[in-house]
Amino acid sequence: MVNNFGGLDREASRKAPKQAKGTIIMLTPLTATIDGNLHVGLAAFAAAIGVAIIGAKACEAVGRNPGAANKILLQSILAIAFAEGIVFFAIFLATRPWPAQ
Repeated sequence: MVNNFGGLDREASRKAPKQAKGTIIMLTPLTATIDGNLHVGLAAFAAAIGVAIIGAKACEAVGRNPGAANKILLQSILAIAFAEGIVFFAIFLATRPWPAQ
């Protein structure tokens, strides 16, 4: 019997001779966890860099034109919110449940 990961499930692996596919059962959840954590970390790092660039450019723009400070503030807050939203998508996708074995 084949499980959702493409390998043999535990009962079938006891009956069948040992194959290389049996190791896929153990490694798939582990690699998925590492891969998910890596994606969340990279998304958070990229969002932090994006927020820093947005803040620096907003400060530069206000320095050049102080009269437009309110408009620049509004635009920079929206851009920061969109940049941080990427992290929430990464967290949501990294914590999806795996099917039961």
